[in-house]
Parts: sequence; structure tokens; C-alpha cells
Amino acid sequence: VLKALMSSERLGSYEQEMGSPTGAVALYEWNLAMSAALFESLGAAEVILRNAFHRELALRHRQRGGSGPWYGGTWIDTKGRRDIALARDRATGWGRQPKSEGKVIAELSFGFWRYLVTRRYQTTAWPALQNAFPLHPDGSSTPRVEIDDRMQRIHVLRNRIAHHEPIFRRNVGHDYADMLTLVGWISRVASDWIEELSRVPTLQA
Repeated sequence: VLKALMSSERLGSYEQEMGSPTGAVALYEWNLAMSAALFESLGAAEVILRNAFHRELALRHRQRGGSGPWYGGTWIDTKGRRDIALARDRATGWGRQPKSEGKVIAELSFGFWRYLVTRRYQTTAWPALQNAFPLHPDGSSTPRVEIDDRMQRIHVLRNRIAHHEPIFRRNVGHDYADMLTLVGWISRVASDWIEELSRVPTLQA
């Protein structure tokens, strides 16, 4: 019955992995539970990351004599400006509500923040964003690629979970460690808090 309801295409990879319909359903249930657990940790990590990025970008914007929000800067490329325009529309209910900088920041997707640490922003955003990771072993010389690699992997994981895709073939322990590492380079208190709340280690056991 479940196979008919879920579709053979949806359960196919699970059955291939487990070798039986019963095993496929059990693995699917584990995938659901682990996805939910990871998404909880991802949610906390995303808020901490974006707030740290926002703080550093706003500070650099003010130091350079900028007015208005930092995300109005001309250094942001076309894709980024489209993301910001959409976030502004959502934050204001398409012009029906007052504009709030905090709401705009909250509406920007994880993909937007992940994109800011790519090589194209090496000389624009990165000089500010590297200061978001004061606890990185290299301090103010944090290698951009170390942040980029981890955020890219987290972004892929987030999208797979959001689209209810299988994650059982991923090294979820590595994914979870990426989250804790990034947050830990911002604040050990924050990473300890995520770890304390997380159900991921229990489901890995």
C-alpha cells in the first residue's frame, strides 16, 4: 500500500539499498527522522551564520561611509540583487507593509549567504565576512575556501532535505560536523547549544 501511495520511483532507491520492500520502508522512516533532525540543527546554524554575516557587512558598510542598508551596495552582482529584491518584496508583503531591514535579512535564502563566500566576492564581501569567524584557527586570515566548501555542502544537504530527497548515502556525520565547525568558529557557546539540542547523534547510533 505504501509503495503505491509513495510511488515506486520514490521508494526505488531505498528498496535497491535494502533489498526488500520492508527494508525500504524502514530506511525511508530513518531518512525522514534524520532529515528532520538535521533540519533542526540547520535552522539554528543558518540563523547564526546569516546574523554574523549581516553584522560584519553592515559594519564594513558604515566604516566606508555608506548610507542605508549594506545590501544596497553596487558590489552585489545581478543574481544577488534579484535575491534582495525578492526578499524586500516578501518582507513588505509586496509593498503593503513598512520595510524592515531585519525582515529583509530573514527573507534572504541560505543560497544567498552561501553565494557571498564564493570566489567572485573574494575582494568585496570576503574582507568583511572573514571577521565573522573570530575563532577560526587562522583568525583574521581565515581561508575563504574553507568556509565556501562547508557552506556548499550544507547548502546541498539543505536542498535535498527541503525536497524530501534521500540523504542515507551521504556522510551525515560529516555534514553535521560541517555545521558545528562553522558555528563553532563564530561562537563556541552557539555550537555547544546546537549540539546539546540535536537529535542527530542519537539517530546515527
